[in-house]
Amino acid sequence: MAECSGSRFKPLGRPIEEYITDQENKNTRAKTQKDVNLLATFLLEKNEQKIEKFQPEELNRCVIEFILSVKRKDGQDYGPSSLRGLFSNFNRYLKSANTQRVLSKTLCLIKQENVWKLAANN
Repeated sequence: MAECSGSRFKPLGRPIEEYITDQENKNTRAKTQKDVNLLATFLLEKNEQKIEKFQPEELNRCVIEFILSVKRKDGQDYGPSSLRGLFSNFNRYLKSANTQRVLSKTLCLIKQENVWKLAANN
C-alpha cells in the first residue's frame, strides 16, 4: 500500500476488502454461508459441480430444482418468503465471489416467481 504524505491522511494498514467485510452484518454473512452450504450439499448429492463453475442457465435450472425439492430439517416445506431468502443469499454469494453470474436476470426472475407459486402449492 502506498503511504499518503502529510498528517491529514493515515495509512490504511490492511487491504480494503477487509474494511468492506467488517461492514457486513455478521448474521447475514453466516446465514448466506449456511444457505450456500445447503445448495452445495444438494449439488453434491446430484453429482453436480461447484456453484461457481456453472453457466448461468444451468445454475438457474439447478436452483429451481433445489427450491422445488428442499425441506426444512423437520421435514416441513419452506414458506415462500424463506425460499426468496435462499434465492437472495445465493445471489449475494455469487456477487461476493465475483463469478459474474447472477441468478436474478429478468428471464430467471420470471421463472423463479413461478417456482415460488409451485413451491407454495406443493
